[in-house]
Amino acid sequence: MKKFSWFFFVVLLLSCSRGEQIQVRGIIDNGDRQMIYLDEQGLTEIRKVDSTRLQKNGSFVLKDRILVPTFYNLHLGNKSIIPLLIHPGDRVKIGTDLMNFPSGYELSGSEESIYLLELNRRMARTRKSLDSLSAILEENPDGEMQDGIQTANEKIIKAQRRFSIKFVLEHMNSMAAIYALYQKVDNNNFILNTNRDIQLLKITSMALDTIYPESEYVKSLVLDAANLEQVLRSRKWQNLMKSAPSSLPEIRLPDPYGDTIALSSLKGKVVLLSFW
Repeated sequence: MKKFSWFFFVVLLLSCSRGEQIQVRGIIDNGDRQMIYLDEQGLTEIRKVDSTRLQKNGSFVLKDRILVPTFYNLHLGNKSIIPLLIHPGDRVKIGTDLMNFPSGYELSGSEESIYLLELNRRMARTRKSLDSLSAILEENPDGEMQDGIQTANEKIIKAQRRFSIKFVLEHMNSMAAIYALYQKVDNNNFILNTNRDIQLLKITSMALDTIYPESEYVKSLVLDAANLEQVLRSRKWQNLMKSAPSSLPEIRLPDPYGDTIALSSLKGKVVLLSFW
């Protein structure tokens, strides 16, 4: 009897050390019994967590155990994913169909994942508007509309920036703020990419570090904020040095023989100046 007691105690201890269970369940209509996967989105790699085959009615259940809020990718084996941000103990429920899997889904049971859905839908509208302007520009490459299109493009980017900054400031204690900080308008350009945004990165990292100090995502954010601040400081010093006078002021002093010597006349020679 004691052996069984110790066995269950060890199992319970190991279970607790792995954190609380999370669950992602839902129904994907017209899923054709495909495989569905839940992967953890790490900083440098994607880790497979759980997978199952969709039931005849499209239902599925996926599980994991976590200690801190964690980013996940839900997918059907292709590049189209549903991003999730799940807290320990969350029971996430998702409803969609196969054709609208990556975009037209409904979600409940995870407030943080709903934040990601809002961020992605807003970004999708921004990209659609930018794509429309690019299409017009391609049709009229030499037209008089070019300046107007450029102005409209900048206006759309500014609107997205305002949205992202407002979101971060209102959700600074949520790790969804990290997602917003690193959103890109395309493969090469972050929405928040100015020197002023480094300060936003810094205060968000400080806020989250007090709540989730063990999170790898938060640790990375803290490091990024420190590195970017150092880069900004270095740039300021470089700009200061570039703006400084490039030559010494002219100095004219008598030598031991009473002749007046200009410092500039000794250019290219080793000169010792002794002041007393």
